[in-house]
Amino acid sequence: MNKAKKFYQKNHCCGVCHMIGPDCSDPLNIVYDSPSFVAVIPNAVINFCHIHVYPKRHSASFLNTTDEEIDDLGACMKHLMNLLYERLFDPSYNIIVRTIPIETLNDHRDIDTYFHWYLEIIPKIVPDSGFTYSCGIQIMTKTPQQLCEFLRDDDERLNKL
Repeated sequence: MNKAKKFYQKNHCCGVCHMIGPDCSDPLNIVYDSPSFVAVIPNAVINFCHIHVYPKRHSASFLNTTDEEIDDLGACMKHLMNLLYERLFDPSYNIIVRTIPIETLNDHRDIDTYFHWYLEIIPKIVPDSGFTYSCGIQIMTKTPQQLCEFLRDDDERLNKL
């Protein structure tokens, strides 16, 4: 939260809006793009094929999502779940909603300017190594761009599922 506020104070825009906006610095990290949402593999992943799903419209709370956006999010999630099912052989996963509770919005009015809600999809496919257990540092053998390419490869076939 503090990092988001510092980024906003320095750049006068939300960090997520800056990252996924028209001046996106790394379009190779995009796994899926829809009218209302963009799914990316962040540069600092915590697990193999860890995906963030960001709404394109700035909002601090999931509760502000419109009906049209909910429909688009459903289509986006269906596509991403098909990708994980096909590419990673139906892994277990966690989905986390990173949002601001309404109470926080009421107490801190400026939070809506710098925080952007999003979803995290964290597949559980690679067991943690001894190094990860002892140090808490995940070892990644692929770059986010390689993971995106792996997930996007031949995804036209997946659209028919």
